[in-house]
Amino acid sequence: MNIYESIYLIQMKQILNKYIILIFGVYAFWIGGVPVIFSKVLPVVCENISVNSDYNVEIVNPKLILNVLPKAKFKAMKIAVENKSTQEVTTINNFKIDVRLLPLLTGRLHINSITADSLFVKANINQEIELDKDFFKNLDKSKIKCNMLKLNEFSVILEQQATKIPVMYSGSDVFFKKNRRYLKLYADTKFNINKTISNANIKLYLPKNNDINKSIVDIKVRN
Repeated sequence: MNIYESIYLIQMKQILNKYIILIFGVYAFWIGGVPVIFSKVLPVVCENISVNSDYNVEIVNPKLILNVLPKAKFKAMKIAVENKSTQEVTTINNFKIDVRLLPLLTGRLHINSITADSLFVKANINQEIELDKDFFKNLDKSKIKCNMLKLNEFSVILEQQATKIPVMYSGSDVFFKKNRRYLKLYADTKFNINKTISNANIKLYLPKNNDINKSIVDIKVRN
């Protein structure tokens, strides 16, 4: 090996070391720096929204977790959104979401999992509650996909402006999971309107091959 070859090898090694340091620096900023900046900036953004808009927004103890794989996890002890004029409120406690990042580049949202201890929603509606006949068809065409949902308890209060009669829908132990092998859905719910109460316990298990012997469809309704 002559002197020119030695100089070339030394230069290539230096360039390679620079790229390695750059790559590790980017990953370090991605994993450590971005979550720290996010946790500091988000409360300020929420405060500005609360001051300059018709909504009060509160996010308690937000945390963003990033890793080498293209996905992100977001956690918050509490998320609360309140409309100042209508007093409509949405509150989620101990919220966690795991999202794949690459589908976002194509305008799609792929959620690996959503979990929460409790969900409370209070809203006003101007007309009677009616489910769109194409709701499930449109949902299937949506660019949002969720693999798993777990909710310990929820409570939804809808008040019709014309009648002032609140419609209350609540439940517990809600679990949904869908993958290539099966679909599972469990929920224990209660529907209350004008003191008329209906309870429903739902258990659904559908394997991919639609094996009747393994499928479970159990819906119990009690008035």
